[in-house]
Amino acid sequence: MGTIKLTRGQIMTRGGTLDALMDDLFDVSILVDRDCRILYISKRAFRELSEGQSYIGSDISSLDTISPFREVIDSGKARTGMLLEIHGRKCISNNFPIEDNGEIIGAMGTIIFRDLKRIKRIFSDTGGIGDSLGDVYDKISRMESGYTFEDYIGEDDTVRLLIDKAQRAAESSLPILIIGETGTGKEIIASAIHSARYRDSFSPYVTINCTAIPENLLESELFGHEKGAFTGADATRRGKFEQASGGDILLDEIGDMNFNMQGKLLRVLESREFERVGGNSVIALRAGIIASTNKNLYALSEERKFRADLYYRLSAIELFVPPLRARNRDIPLLIDYFCEDLDIRLDLTSSAMGMLMDYSWPGNVRQLRNLVQRMSIFYAGRQITENDIDGELRIGQRTYNEAFGFTSPDDAAPLSAMDNSERSAILIAMKNCSGNISAAARELGISRGTLYNKIKKYGLTH
Repeated sequence: MGTIKLTRGQIMTRGGTLDALMDDLFDVSILVDRDCRILYISKRAFRELSEGQSYIGSDISSLDTISPFREVIDSGKARTGMLLEIHGRKCISNNFPIEDNGEIIGAMGTIIFRDLKRIKRIFSDTGGIGDSLGDVYDKISRMESGYTFEDYIGEDDTVRLLIDKAQRAAESSLPILIIGETGTGKEIIASAIHSARYRDSFSPYVTINCTAIPENLLESELFGHEKGAFTGADATRRGKFEQASGGDILLDEIGDMNFNMQGKLLRVLESREFERVGGNSVIALRAGIIASTNKNLYALSEERKFRADLYYRLSAIELFVPPLRARNRDIPLLIDYFCEDLDIRLDLTSSAMGMLMDYSWPGNVRQLRNLVQRMSIFYAGRQITENDIDGELRIGQRTYNEAFGFTSPDDAAPLSAMDNSERSAILIAMKNCSGNISAAARELGISRGTLYNKIKKYGLTH
């Protein structure tokens, strides 16, 4: 992309399509005129700057002394794929000149901190990336995410302990195993560890979902393959471990990796070297290993459903990401954060907030974010009551329980919100512990006998 074609009228008009694109496509975007005076700053940037509107009409140097706006305007040439660090957060910055009938009339600067997968999809869906954007795409593909520890929202003691341990873990080169239920934010912690580990340099961060890749392709995805190694291998391809060389690789949902592949991974971790599929050359493993799972790998290893030797190899450093129900005092803080991030407003009664804090949140923070979005649509312009919350949570709870195949003879009789909360906590613990009553009781902090009584109370079978 050399220049952006716009008219003077378009760059001077506020509230139109240009502003909408700047607000939606990038984390931060800034529009300046020919004299480098700021014409517009995206809404997301306003929230970051808190006084963003006061910069309108000022020279860009009053806000940004790093980006080469003047150079881009004078030369008429874009500067793309600049890797910067702003307030401790790595980002990709681009500056594009704006042209009207052959004359440069301004420039646009964009910054991408996260949501990089969305930008990658945009590149992919447009068909041709082009030479000028190829380097940008490669950098985005390798960065994958730009989370820091500040992105993990919470003030509970369990969160403070997690962040403290994760920061210490980032200083080590040992494998790290991150354990937590679905929706707790394991991917944020993993990315933040990488950001802290390489705060002074831009190093690759590669992720692979061990559930999403078919078993027959996972070995090739991890280790790469040589041309002709199998049908369809038309060219030599580097695997994820090679792509992550000099940085970190996240093995997401490692608990779902098949037993045979676990053995191959163990050999690589022990020898610190591997070969591409169909190849003979030995390649040194130069990537840090981070793994994450929502399963109890210790219980699975005891049942011989996960290799015990791989579990102990991966868990040199083990981090537990607490479920939302274990840090319920963070719920008001998270709701405020989501409302600000999504640019929405919610008006909840104190009893409605109390019900949210008493709920067990089987889907954790992800479920809370979805509920916040849903409530902003269904209850716009009015106060949200305890009855509203009860109705929303009942709908979600029935869906969640049925999804895991648990049945109750009293399904026709609605449970109270508190009973729903306790019942869902038991379901989650039983699932995490693969039906092991003793392990589930330990996770819930109750005795084995008490758990049996509660299973009987709710008519749960598994």
